[in-house]
Amino acid sequence: MILYGALHILTLDALKMSLVLFPFGCLGLFAGMKCSSRVSERVVRRVTAVLLVLSGVSLILKNL
Repeated sequence: MILYGALHILTLDALKMSLVLFPFGCLGLFAGMKCSSRVSERVVRRVTAVLLVLSGVSLILKNL
């Protein structure tokens, strides 16, 4: 953490944003834990693969 501060990666704005987004991360973790018993691993893998491909295509198209 000290190194991040020394390299000016860890700024006050970054800390503020982390504090704002922390509750949403906890909500996502809680929702994932609740859904894990209801959704099969196969479905999760397929959805993850599709989302990764879509985000990759989106990044490629933005940078053309």
